[in-house]
Amino acid sequence: MSPDDSELIERCRAGDLSAFEPLVEKYRQRVWRLAYQILRDREEAWDVAQEAFVRAYQSLPASS
Repeated sequence: MSPDDSELIERCRAGDLSAFEPLVEKYRQRVWRLAYQILRDREEAWDVAQEAFVRAYQSLPASS
């Protein structure tokens, strides 16, 4: 059974970078489609999607 999103997020918060990859894989197409609908430029949409994931990861508070 694969871990659910909340479990993966908790692992990310604990410093497990590998736990973020399944989240990116799961949501990458959705994020890209939204960016593409707004920008109408494929490459720019991929750049924006990548930046969104970087910012999402950086905004995760560390677990205590």
